[in-house]
Amino acid sequence: MGILNIDFLCYHCFVIEITREKREKIKNMAEKYGLKLVLLFGSRVKGKVHEESDYDIAYLSDK
Repeated sequence: MGILNIDFLCYHCFVIEITREKREKIKNMAEKYGLKLVLLFGSRVKGKVHEESDYDIAYLSDK
């Protein structure tokens, strides 16, 4: 699966490190469901994780 090249405007961009295991899980899910782009956003990306934090995920798919 190739990388989708898009132009976007980013007001608050963060780079986070994820484990190799989590990266593989994301890759496998992307291939399984035909995802072209997966975005993680919210408190986990901002480093403001608390007891009730969840994972905020957006994706782009052909389907």
